[in-house]
Amino acid sequence: MKIRVLGWEYENIRRMKHLKVDLEQESRSVYPYSLIMMANGTGKTTTLYLIRAVLSGSAVRWKEREVRAYHPTFADSTDISEGKFILKMEFDDEVYYYVLHLNYEEGKAWYETSSAMMMGGYEEGWQSPYSLRGILDSEGFVDRFIFDGEQAKKTLDSGSMEAESAIVYLYQLDKLDQLRDVIDRQVERNQEQSSGGITERSVKVHKGKMEKREQKLQELRQQKQALDRDLEKMKKKQQEYERKYHDILAQDDQIQSEQERLLTEQEENRRDVDATVAELMNCIKKPYNLQMEIHTRMKALVENMQALKLPKTTAQEFFRDLAKGEECICGHHIGEAERATILAKAQEYLGQDSLIVVNAVKGALNEYERSEDCEQLESHLKEAMKTGIQIDSGLNRLAAKAAERGHEEILKVKEDSERLAQIMEDRRRQSERLSTIDYTTNTGLNQDNNIPLAEKAWKDAQENYQRASGTYDFIRKAGQMKQYIANIKANALCRLKTYMTSETNQKIKELIANDNIIIQKIDGHLVLEGKAGASEGQTLAVAYAYIGTLFEHSRFEFPFIVDSPAAPMDLSVRREVAQVLPELFQQAVIFVTSSEKKGFAEVFFEREDAQYLTIKGEKGQAVECFPGRSAFEQYQEEQGGE
Repeated sequence: MKIRVLGWEYENIRRMKHLKVDLEQESRSVYPYSLIMMANGTGKTTTLYLIRAVLSGSAVRWKEREVRAYHPTFADSTDISEGKFILKMEFDDEVYYYVLHLNYEEGKAWYETSSAMMMGGYEEGWQSPYSLRGILDSEGFVDRFIFDGEQAKKTLDSGSMEAESAIVYLYQLDKLDQLRDVIDRQVERNQEQSSGGITERSVKVHKGKMEKREQKLQELRQQKQALDRDLEKMKKKQQEYERKYHDILAQDDQIQSEQERLLTEQEENRRDVDATVAELMNCIKKPYNLQMEIHTRMKALVENMQALKLPKTTAQEFFRDLAKGEECICGHHIGEAERATILAKAQEYLGQDSLIVVNAVKGALNEYERSEDCEQLESHLKEAMKTGIQIDSGLNRLAAKAAERGHEEILKVKEDSERLAQIMEDRRRQSERLSTIDYTTNTGLNQDNNIPLAEKAWKDAQENYQRASGTYDFIRKAGQMKQYIANIKANALCRLKTYMTSETNQKIKELIANDNIIIQKIDGHLVLEGKAGASEGQTLAVAYAYIGTLFEHSRFEFPFIVDSPAAPMDLSVRREVAQVLPELFQQAVIFVTSSEKKGFAEVFFEREDAQYLTIKGEKGQAVECFPGRSAFEQYQEEQGGE
């Protein structure tokens, strides 16, 4: 579906009294690229918010103060009680008119919608083409093509799911979650209708136990999430302490040199300890290396097996086959008495399978060699650990030495850091006990203080309830179906993320030629390879490349509306972005300030498919729209210092 913004109108909103912005050409098609010059404070942010609100239908949830915030500010506007914003859209060949009404007195917002399909003028309420329902009105989705710097930062923010959520909503993978919800509702109806042949009271009892276990499980999960959030915050605080600690030490060249030496020795010592522990663990897995008595007895076992010629080369199967015949291999007739004797004697021999096992044991016993390394490794490990303690003591003494030389604040930093480390260790242990499955070293765990045990108790209670309500088999099959759906979603999302990563990286190469920016993967956000983050200009460029890739392969052809796309970029990146943007989007509406002319807007002057609009006005007065490149360039010359 081709989606285009044809234009919009303001009436009594902020600095707009009666203002129309038209993005259509004389041919009735839209300009592929519209550059709209608006200085800060003339309504750029207002316009973006209004377009988002109209396309998402979210304004009906605005609070009174949010509605009244759009009250006009131009002269003689105090008595105005209502305003409206009209957005003209095209979905394929069908034109929609949206009117957002703002009642400033009551603090309410409401919509009217008109399209050819309605055949009756405006209808109250927000409407969209059926194929876009669940996409445009999904929370935050409109923000992904009505763009600003904050939205760009979300794609690379480690605490955000922005990049992944964009894929989920645009490619409608969330519909699979809705299908799972349908299954849950069907299960619930089935449970309500079936008692499974037992009393209603017993079903209620089982249901109460299940709900109690589920509530406890949720409480434990929330408790762990809270602990993990606290740990994450403390980790950042601890890093601040460490930076401050090292900054203080760095003020003294001698102490800093000593610290670097000790840290190098500490790293070497840790590697030595790790390697020794690994070797020692491998050694002690073989008990004959630890005790000579075990080694002696194993060698004696080998000698006995050789003396007794074990394993016997003849197997039970030979005698059983012999007993089935009428004549022995020696030529004598086999009667019932002889047959019974042969079968009894067969029990003294091993079967063919046992022969193979015994042969393998005998071979292993013959080939093993006892190592004398265990004692040496143990001694070396003790010395290495002792050295590690000495190095740690040396590092700790550096703080005291720095304090003696006039940097007393380092002792307070060290004390705070150690106190925080103790608290973090306590939180870490609490979190670990909540999620551990090691019940041997962690004693006292039960279904009320351990998530895996609580989950098992909940599942047991759930199964009992399901059986009691006569829906066990139905729910089991429903669970399998939900798992299939989850697997389909996970597989589709994984493949889409891999493809989007590859395609976006190709575009980034074009946008950022002076730095090696590579997306490693999509894990909720865009994870950059070898970088904790990017500059503000690079972040915008990466976000544009990603959004362009998303929309390029969608069945929906969205417009791209962006605020100040080049302000934080250096000139070279500006030019690259200005040249590549037309390749990413079929319609781009670009709000700029005068400072973005150089390196960005001037690139569009070479194109014949762009239009230029300038919205300006005297301070305190309503703004007006001036079309044409001449007014656009002249305004920039006048306001170049902004």
